[in-house]
Amino acid sequence: MEWIYLESFVALMIAVGIVWWTVAPLRRRRKRERERERERDGDSS
Repeated sequence: MEWIYLESFVALMIAVGIVWWTVAPLRRRRKRERERERERDGDSS
């Protein structure tokens, strides 16, 4: 029974890791885009 819990936990950690690995670059890219927009808006004033 413990083996099932351990295996489920490992599978969940792998799934979380895959999602984090794919989402993290998108968040960084969006942050850079927002910073560029702020710089652009600040320069036009």
